[in-house]
Amino acid sequence: MINSQTPPDRDAFFEQYSEEQVRHAFDMVADENGQLPEELTEYQQAYDEMTVDPAAMSRYREVLKFREALFRATPRVFITRLLLAANVLVFLAMAFSGVNVMSPSGEDLIPWGANAGWLTLDGQSWRLFTCMFLHIGLIHIALNMYILWQVGNLLERLTGNAGFLILYLGSGLIASLCSLYWNESVLSAGASGAVCGAFGGLAAFLWRSPDCDMEVFGPLLSSIAKVVLFNLGLAIVLPLFLPINLDNAAHLGGLVSGTLLGLCLARPIITSTKQDILFRNALALGLSGGLVVAGLYWAPEAPQNPYKIANDAVQLEEAVNALAEQQRKLEMKHGQRISELIEENRSNREDIPKVLAGNGAINTEFSKWKQALQEKILPKWKEYERQAETTRTIWPAMFKIEPLDQLINFIKERRAETEKRINTVGEPPPKAANALNCPAGHAPVLSHLTGGMFHGTG
Repeated sequence: MINSQTPPDRDAFFEQYSEEQVRHAFDMVADENGQLPEELTEYQQAYDEMTVDPAAMSRYREVLKFREALFRATPRVFITRLLLAANVLVFLAMAFSGVNVMSPSGEDLIPWGANAGWLTLDGQSWRLFTCMFLHIGLIHIALNMYILWQVGNLLERLTGNAGFLILYLGSGLIASLCSLYWNESVLSAGASGAVCGAFGGLAAFLWRSPDCDMEVFGPLLSSIAKVVLFNLGLAIVLPLFLPINLDNAAHLGGLVSGTLLGLCLARPIITSTKQDILFRNALALGLSGGLVVAGLYWAPEAPQNPYKIANDAVQLEEAVNALAEQQRKLEMKHGQRISELIEENRSNREDIPKVLAGNGAINTEFSKWKQALQEKILPKWKEYERQAETTRTIWPAMFKIEPLDQLINFIKERRAETEKRINTVGEPPPKAANALNCPAGHAPVLSHLTGGMFHGTG
């Protein structure tokens, strides 16, 4: 039963034989002085410690029985590894395609399947799934994969391979839906929703399973609670100090749905049958699938594409600059012509106002100037002001509003200046007719709006 070779599994050995048999075995291999071979001394000490207290020995055997049942129910843990590998491979593929590995833009992530509300809600519901395997930079994927490895290995052993896959994907899909309900214009990516679901599922399973001793797993549950609360607090505080926007709706949705699915999957480890496991897996699959289908059915309408809105604003800005330049040239043209006519008619150094009032050619030029401003310039300023104000009402939350407000203020100022110019053309002295008094075009403030403005870390 025992020889000079170290037994391959001490726990299995102690569980298999009674105390009397173990003691007899130790005596058989001991030397004349009663000393065991060095490689068996550790075993004797461990066994002595356990048998000092019969209750401790009984408890130890219960733990061994639980461990054996757990490994018998789930001999291999591989779903966690496959999910981790899939996330890493997608990230590497994105990096090799040219996507910034530290801070990818939203426009870079959309072709790879990010959860873009205006696309997801417009028939591309598959983005609820693909967004779980995309990450917004190296730090983002490193944190998520570390937590997945720590939590996933234990949870998969408890729930089984199929159960863990159902819980992970189910909570991830529901988390993506929660993002859409919170903000239909969301643009997000990441495994955070599914990872939070794994947290919730692990806590629920340990709490509900009668075989999971709270004296053993209680400290783990406490640690899980602390990590969850810390991350939720961090998600609230960080955006106040850093230019990031965490997808808290996905985190909370994943946590709650993962907890519900964990309650469905929770079972006795030692006494569960295959039929019981299959029933609980089917229950979790039905619940998660039903929630996803219902969520898509009652989902809000697809919003307008925020990038199209932003690009339209950039085009409006270009049109505004072009109009400002057109007005500058127009006023320069008429101003220079009037100055020339005044010079031609002031040989006797007459009073300039009298020259302006008595010269038909100058008055005609003033009329043309005024008519051009009224018919060609002012209507466009009013139209651009209307377009800018309309754009402001649908401006995406993912982009800063300040540049658009600057553009609106500029248009209003130019519209007001043009109205004043129309009312005063012909009245001021010739100096005021100089086109240099007309402000130059507006410098771009929106042209780089869509670059690097991605928010919504899942």
